Amino acid sequence: MPSVHTPSEYRVEFETEPIAVARPVEYTREISPSNSSNESQIIFDEEEFIRKVNDLMGITQEVKELVPIKSPEEAKVGTTYIDFISSFRKYFPNIKVIKSPNEVESYDLIIVPGGEDISPSLYGEKNNYSYINPYRDNIEIPIVNQAIHLQKKIFGSCRGHQLINVLLGGKLYQDFVDELGMDKMHSVSHNLENITDPTIGKYFGDISVVSMHHQAVKRTPLRITSTYKGIVESTTGKNIITTQFHPEFADDSKEFFNYIRSWSVSK
Repeated sequence: MPSVHTPSEYRVEFETEPIAVARPVEYTREISPSNSSNESQIIFDEEEFIRKVNDLMGITQEVKELVPIKSPEEAKVGTTYIDFISSFRKYFPNIKVIKSPNEVESYDLIIVPGGEDISPSLYGEKNNYSYINPYRDNIEIPIVNQAIHLQKKIFGSCRGHQLINVLLGGKLYQDFVDELGMDKMHSVSHNLENITDPTIGKYFGDISVVSMHHQAVKRTPLRITSTYKGIVESTTGKNIITTQFHPEFADDSKEFFNYIRSWSVSK
């Protein structure tokens, strides 16, 4: 496993892609000092860590202007499963359920919604806490993989956020309450912290969001764009935006989803 050294006293371990690891500020993380081969535990500042990892990955904070290739109103929007379709329909009235990977090509935007837990087998772990739906996995995973392969614009929330990150090589906490002792620290309704993305900041920087989950992203090849109490709340990558929270549950996320619609038909 190759390693890349940061300018500080620790290094971040990579496999085949840059992997960012998030941990609560209150906790230590096992990382290796650059001048030693032995692992040791040190306290680190989460915001500084995320900044260093993003810098290491060569990610900038630039706001890219959307250049539509067709009218946003013409965007064809599909969801990978029927869960929460009514919540998304108020923003995308013509949203359809994608029934097969063969249908993915015809869509501009693929929405991966919330629902059951992600199977730990997808990231090489034994199931200790997860409540999975193999039927849904068998339908949804090939569709999401096809969307990734075709470089379609993908938005995922809650389960979708976790699934996309896992299929790209990430890992999850199966139960952050047990693994990190955060039962008294993570509220269903909360504000975002450590926002590093202007889009997330614009639409969600000053409001409370809703998160309902016990799994959480532990390692990701995507850019971490916000957190809450050390839990990854949103990520972004090429053609991908994910949120652990549910923007579709907000009182008014119209402007955010208008942005997502325009983004889906942009270069």
